[in-house]
Amino acid sequence: MKLYEYAIIYVPEDADGNIVRADCKVLSGPSTLLAADEKSVTLKAAKEIPEDVELDYVQVLVRPF
Repeated sequence: MKLYEYAIIYVPEDADGNIVRADCKVLSGPSTLLAADEKSVTLKAAKEIPEDVELDYVQVLVRPF
């Protein structure tokens, strides 16, 4: 088991594919978690994503601590 840090962010884009900075926000984190690997952290973090958020614009950032 290793210690990981993760955050979930929302980075929306307009019709031209440009990031809409005014609407960017942190949905969760940064938080720490003990897990076997980064994939496990990503799967557990994904459960924290609110249902009303468009998943195309959500990023789960993971790094070993």
